[in-house]
Amino acid sequence: MAERWIDEVSELVSSFFRYGETYLSDDNLVFVLEEDVELKKKFTDLSSSLEKVGFVARLLREDQKLILVISKRRPMEERRKKRELMLSAVLAITTMVIIAVDGYFRIFSDLFLTLTSEGLVWIPLPTYLILYVLSLGLILSSRWLGYILVLGKEGSKFSPPYLIPGLPIAIPTFGSIILQRAPLVNRDRMVLAAISGLALTFLSSFVLTLASLWTLVPLSTELLESLEEKGLVAISTPLVFNVLLAAFRGDLSGRALLLDPIAWSSVVASLVVFIDALPAWEFDGGRLFRALFGERAHELSSMISAIVAAVVGLLPVSILILLLWRLSSVETVLDQVSPVGGKLRTLAIIPILLLLVSLPVSLPLGPLMR
Repeated sequence: MAERWIDEVSELVSSFFRYGETYLSDDNLVFVLEEDVELKKKFTDLSSSLEKVGFVARLLREDQKLILVISKRRPMEERRKKRELMLSAVLAITTMVIIAVDGYFRIFSDLFLTLTSEGLVWIPLPTYLILYVLSLGLILSSRWLGYILVLGKEGSKFSPPYLIPGLPIAIPTFGSIILQRAPLVNRDRMVLAAISGLALTFLSSFVLTLASLWTLVPLSTELLESLEEKGLVAISTPLVFNVLLAAFRGDLSGRALLLDPIAWSSVVASLVVFIDALPAWEFDGGRLFRALFGERAHELSSMISAIVAAVVGLLPVSILILLLWRLSSVETVLDQVSPVGGKLRTLAIIPILLLLVSLPVSLPLGPLMR
């Protein structure tokens, strides 16, 4: 690090903090800061100023000392960006093809063709397929859009979404993974990122569930018995689905209903919300839990989440957590001293609530609900 950069950085630091000792360590410029009641805000402003001139600041506490470490920013390699985009594109195409195949076999099944001929299905079948694919595509992109809307330029510190393909005629997708490329400035920003991803995904799922209430197919007793003879079984739907059904479609109370593809996509969307709210790995629930309670608590919650996922029947998700949770080695925040703000801590209740309202009480094994 050239001496002129040392002078420039030292002058910039002195405009925000008072410090005593300063020294070079492995090409990093280190300052021992005095305590400051506005530590979080000042560090955020300093970090922004340093980033504009090509430096990264980290705030640590070592041996009861407040340490500021400043180093040159290393831009991401273009090859890595291209690899990430390529992998994201391949997974996106694969997942959307699986969703389309899943929708095709559901919509153009003998059952649905029969219901259409009897006038019980009012949406044209090709339109049904398009709506099915678009609905799940919206759900899968909501998390990444939430990051971009709330974080702005900091959203580039996360990878593009990696969609998780499922199995057609079962569960076509298990949501998405978004990896962290670089640390955010502080834990507050991490909480906001996690909440934004969860909130927008749930909002999209909520709207889809609400719309699906008007595409459900009421079944007569005779038709119900005929379908059960063919092996179709009743399923439990998420709490959010049941509450909205009772609130807006009281006329369907007590009747057996066929989950058409749109209603089925809303069940899958709730499943995606449930997975993302788990306090594990790189899911939004995991990011929130890590920001609030630290690395060791996050490791424990990841293990518990893997067990929960297996218990509710999401074995692929459980295996994914167990295989990959230790691979998240990126430093998550630059300010490792300041805790999450008091008001933001109350947002910890959000993933808990989303887990409850989206809980798949039993995995969907067929298209009937009672």
